Amino acid sequence: MINQVGSNNSMRVFRDFKQPQNGYIIVPPPQQQNEKKASGKKIVLYALGAGFGVLALMKGVMSKSFTKVLNKWKVSLEKKLQKDGKLNHFYKFALKKITTFRNRFESINNFTTLKDVALQRLMFGKKGERKFTRRIHEGITRIFDKISRHTVNTSYAKTHQRFAGLNDQMVSLNEQLLRENPNNPRIQEAINQIRTRMSSVNTGLEQGFGTNARNARLQDMNRASEGLFDNFWNASLSDVKNFRSKNMYSSYIAEDYLHPYKTKMLNETTLLAKNSQEGLDEILKLYKEILPEKEYLQIEKQTKKAIKSLKKSINTETNKYFDKYRDLKLGAAPTDVISILGAGGAAAWFVGKSKDKDERISASLKYGIPAVGAIATSLYCSAKLIAGGKALIFGLLSGWVINKIGVVADDIRKQYAFDVSFHNKKAQSDKV
Repeated sequence: MINQVGSNNSMRVFRDFKQPQNGYIIVPPPQQQNEKKASGKKIVLYALGAGFGVLALMKGVMSKSFTKVLNKWKVSLEKKLQKDGKLNHFYKFALKKITTFRNRFESINNFTTLKDVALQRLMFGKKGERKFTRRIHEGITRIFDKISRHTVNTSYAKTHQRFAGLNDQMVSLNEQLLRENPNNPRIQEAINQIRTRMSSVNTGLEQGFGTNARNARLQDMNRASEGLFDNFWNASLSDVKNFRSKNMYSSYIAEDYLHPYKTKMLNETTLLAKNSQEGLDEILKLYKEILPEKEYLQIEKQTKKAIKSLKKSINTETNKYFDKYRDLKLGAAPTDVISILGAGGAAAWFVGKSKDKDERISASLKYGIPAVGAIATSLYCSAKLIAGGKALIFGLLSGWVINKIGVVADDIRKQYAFDVSFHNKKAQSDKV
């Protein structure tokens, strides 16, 4: 009896058992999964290394960063020299040495710029006869310049908003004071002076920093840099003997060429800003005599923010953008693009070493595209006139975000492929 029951159950179990048509799903051993992860990390590391390595080589990132440090030391020493002290002799000696060292250190930029001018000469031709490649070079340069110029205009737009808000606040205060003190001649006279001075400040801001004024300075930059490329070419690659000249190792040739124009523009805009600040300082003095302390501190705070915003915009235009404009005139934009190609090439090579199509797609989504995206973001930040260190950080953060998106996209892709495969095979019999 027992044997009979066991026999029937056994036959039923094996008769109804269904086997997946493509066999069993075998989970890869942990070692194989770790190898795939390591392969993905290699793609990221080599792509980032190639991209940022080429970028640093093309742009002389280290020399520019250290030059900023030297400039800060130089400014600090100059401020100390303005005060009479026992250490002035030492400060003068230190300032002279730092200035000399900074100029020589900046000469590194001569060699990083060689790549830019060489590529531009190659794409332009000796007399600009290579029209097709020249248009490509000029098109890339225009894109980078458009991004940089937009940063300048955006900065000034924020500054104008600051001053518009300051004007509104002053109008409101003036109306309040007149309403509360209708028969006070001292307050009425102060407000009349405030209105006159603020009108003068607004006129000066428009004349000095409005759209027409900025466009005029842009034209001055263009005129100043007309002979820049030929000057650098003649001082470097035109003759191998130039590499033995003192100029190649004592300072940055392009910076020296444009220094008088840059200094003139910086001095003019600084003077305009100083005039505006003096006008606002006089207004604050008048307000301090007629306003309660709490309200005075509020208007003083908004005034300082407006001045700070103006100085920041001036620095963005006459310092950061001027340097970017100089680099673009020397052909920097297309060599920046090469860094993206370097990252893409490295990523493509390692992705191509994947075992099959599915693994290549996964590697591209999770590692290849994020690596290239990190380099592209860093370059975009550089075009936006963001400092090199910050641009690098933003680039790495964007790569991390794109990686997370790629992981999700790859999981969805695999799930979709599994579902399609399952439904296509569902109609087939799986019975053994």
